[in-house]
Amino acid sequence: MTGEGIVANNSEIAQAVPMRVSGKTIQILLAIIATILAIAALKATSAITIPLAFAFFIAVLVHPLQCWLNRHLPHWLSLVIVMVVLASVVGLAIGALLLSAEIVEPKAPQYLERLQQMFEGAMAWARQRGLPVEQLSSQSSQGQLTNEALGGLKFLWDGLSLFIEAP
Repeated sequence: MTGEGIVANNSEIAQAVPMRVSGKTIQILLAIIATILAIAALKATSAITIPLAFAFFIAVLVHPLQCWLNRHLPHWLSLVIVMVVLASVVGLAIGALLLSAEIVEPKAPQYLERLQQMFEGAMAWARQRGLPVEQLSSQSSQGQLTNEALGGLKFLWDGLSLFIEAP
């Protein structure tokens, strides 16, 4: 049997059994495609869409308080109160993060040792399965990964401390 015979037989089968696709199936497939495209578009425009989504979320959260205050106080005063409440909530959240960071900071060397053990275990697992991990196993690359991780944490810490220490 040659490859041409197989193709001929497959096309005969396809002609013999026409595929029927319901409107519901097409709608489901189009919804799946639209979802995938929307996620890809959001990912591509995340520098713009994430701050906008965050701003919209905050606006939705404070709108009921704003409406209630508008009924009882002048508009400008209700805006000031909402902004003070919002700043207080953000300040409390940042304060909680800083407190957590201060608690975790003394234990960082222990966490680093545990992370190193986990990394070595993962490397051994990968070697047993024949995966190429030589570039990651060198001490310089491990040190570089550690420095990058600690640098990122320091950057986050410095950024958060700006909000608390600002007069």
